[in-house]
Amino acid sequence: MWSVKLSTILKEFCALNKLNKSCNQLLETGALLCGDIPVSILPVNESTSAIRILVQMGMPPDTQNAAIYRRLLEINLLMPQQNKEKLSVDPVSGNVIFSYELETPTAEALMLSLQHASSKAHEWQLGYFLDEATA
Repeated sequence: MWSVKLSTILKEFCALNKLNKSCNQLLETGALLCGDIPVSILPVNESTSAIRILVQMGMPPDTQNAAIYRRLLEINLLMPQQNKEKLSVDPVSGNVIFSYELETPTAEALMLSLQHASSKAHEWQLGYFLDEATA
């Protein structure tokens, strides 16, 4: 699944973050827990070292689906697209997914981006970004 370059970057990422136990799972499946946030890392294609990162934000509560989905669409419209960032809904699980790409990943860049993305996932779980719409 991984090119030699991406495999090396992921091993450096694991060493940097002391992920000895979960490194094999990351290399085999692309799956990782960033704190308590499930993340998937995938190669964009075979001819590049770019990676796509999928962060599971969580399930929206049924009582606020319309407002939450509307807010996600608004954010998608306003979000800068330099890293192909987007919010979507997994059609199987119903989880909200934040996805983006790192064109030239390094272990450090991956670590920083995952820290930022997992903090946004926690922020989303607290209020589903609905408070921003009314601010």
